Amino acid sequence: MKTIRIIIIFLLAVFFSMIIYGKCFAATVDAASCSQDDVQTAIDSAIRGDTVKIPACAETTWDTAVTITKSITLQGAGAGSTNIKGNIAVASDPVMAINTSWMIRVVPSSIADDTNVLMRITGFTLDGDSKNNAIYIYNSSTTTDLNKVMIDNNTFTNCRSYKDTTHSATADKTIFIHGNIYGVVHSNTFSGWVGLGTFGNRYATGGATSFINEAFSFGSANAMYWEDNTITYTGTDPDQIFGGSWGGAYVIRYNTISITQNVYKSVTDFHGNQPSGTLYGVRGAELYGNKIDRASGNTGYTRLSDMAGGRHMEFYNYISNAGGGAGIQVRETYIDHVTGSACPSGTLYSGNYCSTAGQPQHVWTTYIWNNRYNTTSLMGVRRSTGSSPAKALRENTDYWKDNSNCTGSSCTTGVGCGTTLPTSCTTGTGYWKTSQSCANTTNMVGTSPATPIAGTLYRCGPTNVWSVYYVPLAYPHALRANDPVPPVDTEAPVISNFSPIVKMKCNDTSAPYTEDVAISIRATDYDQANVVCKWDTSVDADPTYAELSNTFTVSGETFSDTVTANCAAITSIYYACTDGTNTTSVTSTNIEVGDYGDTSEAVITNVGMTNQACAVTQLLIVNTDKQSTCKWSTTDQAYASMENTFTTTVDTTHHEVSVTQNCSTSTTRYVRCSTVQGVANSSSLSITTVTDAAKTIGIGTGSLTIGIGTGTLSVTILP
Repeated sequence: MKTIRIIIIFLLAVFFSMIIYGKCFAATVDAASCSQDDVQTAIDSAIRGDTVKIPACAETTWDTAVTITKSITLQGAGAGSTNIKGNIAVASDPVMAINTSWMIRVVPSSIADDTNVLMRITGFTLDGDSKNNAIYIYNSSTTTDLNKVMIDNNTFTNCRSYKDTTHSATADKTIFIHGNIYGVVHSNTFSGWVGLGTFGNRYATGGATSFINEAFSFGSANAMYWEDNTITYTGTDPDQIFGGSWGGAYVIRYNTISITQNVYKSVTDFHGNQPSGTLYGVRGAELYGNKIDRASGNTGYTRLSDMAGGRHMEFYNYISNAGGGAGIQVRETYIDHVTGSACPSGTLYSGNYCSTAGQPQHVWTTYIWNNRYNTTSLMGVRRSTGSSPAKALRENTDYWKDNSNCTGSSCTTGVGCGTTLPTSCTTGTGYWKTSQSCANTTNMVGTSPATPIAGTLYRCGPTNVWSVYYVPLAYPHALRANDPVPPVDTEAPVISNFSPIVKMKCNDTSAPYTEDVAISIRATDYDQANVVCKWDTSVDADPTYAELSNTFTVSGETFSDTVTANCAAITSIYYACTDGTNTTSVTSTNIEVGDYGDTSEAVITNVGMTNQACAVTQLLIVNTDKQSTCKWSTTDQAYASMENTFTTTVDTTHHEVSVTQNCSTSTTRYVRCSTVQGVANSSSLSITTVTDAAKTIGIGTGSLTIGIGTGTLSVTILP
């Protein structure tokens, strides 16, 4: 009896916990279509932790944003499959209080419930049409973080230009992270005027709550990670691609960035504090493993980063084609804001300018090493200072940079790199201990690097004592490893449009009489970039893709190659495709090549109607059994003498031409064709077309009554 009572109590506890938390297991809600209304309806019907699935669709335009108020997964059918285009008017954002035009707004209404529930957006193509922002995520809480945010495997096209004066918005970010929000943005593709922002909680403190109360730690998961994204920046402005402020904390790693325009360009910007509105700068950031490709022939300068505030680690980044040079900037533009918390000794401003953790607002405890351009050139570090009372940053006090002499027995300034720590050191100096190269970044940069960066930064302090100071967070980000619902490609490529489908001409004039024939197919797939197609002319009784020996050349969705076929014979082409996960079965199509001495005429078939309604023009249609050029005339004469030529389609075996013929007439036309071997028909196919007479009814004026069975239909003819 006691056991039964315990079980009942346990079951009741489970039942009431389900009521309290609203659910036990996550559910899937399917949107009826890609329309904004249907997507919003599905989102509204979902509860926290659910997955809302959006079907595949052709480009669908949204005139208003969808709004998400709880942590859910919003999952499209895949980039390139679920296609959304923005046409959203600029309006004042209720949170930002500035002009914006977001396509997706995430504004959780209960951060306490959402904080540790995955909030994910995946599997979409979002076309900003060069005027709309894509995604805005906001955490309004100043005490509770939103810890599990993931934006992944999307394609963002025509990212908005802030210079679009016809559809202007104050915020120029493709993705805007606002508030204490942590997670990862990964494996996305961006193109256009791309802007990616990570900001702390601004309203209405200018970021003070994030900066002052949220301690920043290097190598921590408490930051927004931007990793493994591919960015093509087509803008002509000098402004940054990545930016942040208001106490934001973020990590930019292993991204591949292409800058197409020959202009000065800043890749990243880490805002410092600003007097306007008492705005606070970033708390800290890490920048490593990124590959920036400038267009060939570029002469514009490339600034890897502009650090105006916060703590930083910048290392092992690479810029190619930096014809105008490349470098890094640290600067102090404005004196720090008074916060009420005293700064430790040694900071730039002595007084109450720091966070509760003792961090000043200016650039501080920042380490910069092994950033390269044009193969092995080392990027320099430029220091900039604003007007008084701003003070100049101090090298080897506020920031440390590469020092090639910081090796062996001693390290007195800067940052060293190598396999063995120096035996003596000066307080504050850094040393990157690694077994990898310290002179280049080969295989360590860009998306999905072959060899992710590995090492440990040691910091000296006190004198001659090295301590572990920084280890990068494990790559890839932990949210990716525990991804509960990745977009899954379950379909093999779809193959169509095999060519050629008609008998081909043999041009060979000597034995063994063969002809090189161009063959092609079209293959489409969810994962188009990974599609590979193969073919062969000889297989066993149960052929597989792996057994095919020839690989098609790919161009978009077209896969082509050349096969040497025997003349006067039929050759079977066996082919199949794979996307790396799903593979088609082997299909075969025959190609036929004629004999070099083929003197047979084309067989012509009339496929047009002989009796036609009265019309100004008629369509004359014939088919041939082999590749041919066809002509017609109203008199029976030799092919060479006929003056009218058909338009050919479907590998020159289907022939059409529009002809003029009056009503109530009968016209005979004679058709002859010539094959690709130059063999013309010796006799014509005659086609007689009879057109109906024009129909008129003359009844003058008045009424016309027509009996239609049980009732009458009255028609009044107006004079």
